[in-house]
Amino acid sequence: PNGGGHEEDVRRREGVGEGEEKGSQQQQMLDMTLNMLRCSVCHDRFKEVAITRCFHLFCKPCIDLNLSSRHRKCPACGERFGQDDVKSVFFTH
Repeated sequence: PNGGGHEEDVRRREGVGEGEEKGSQQQQMLDMTLNMLRCSVCHDRFKEVAITRCFHLFCKPCIDLNLSSRHRKCPACGERFGQDDVKSVFFTH
């Protein structure tokens, strides 16, 4: 009668308490946030520069590699860019 229904019954049978479920949701949110902050080229380092022509974000080493190899197209959309189009971005808390 408290409205929990089937999902609550399944959690109770599987031994998953509210604390464990909340911890799992928090871990999923943390994983999703970290993935959003990671460079979409190398998937290793965090984003730290923006290409101002299209505003896509990447880590500096990946963009420096593009510039040094003269492959000056945004890895996300293909927009052409030059050294002057690359700016640092700063995430603060």
